Amino acid sequence: MLIVSRSIKFCFGQFVTVRDIVDAVVAQSTGKSAGPNGLFMESFIYACPELWVHFSLFFTACIKHCIFPVSFMDVIITPLVKNRHLKVVT
Repeated sequence: MLIVSRSIKFCFGQFVTVRDIVDAVVAQSTGKSAGPNGLFMESFIYACPELWVHFSLFFTACIKHCIFPVSFMDVIITPLVKNRHLKVVT
């Protein structure tokens, strides 16, 4: 999933730039499991720059028209128990 961060303020007069997309993509870590859509983050990190332009246009259109696909809000959270001191957790 793409997480657009920093202090981007979306309103009807602004848009998502390609630089915003690139910043969000390179901030993601690799080696994670695929999302609900079956795509790995590496698919976006190593994609061609033309895809980032299309993402920019898509997210700008979603914001300007106040419509976001419901499937974009699906997320899978897998809790991981970390025991760093090798003690039994009860």
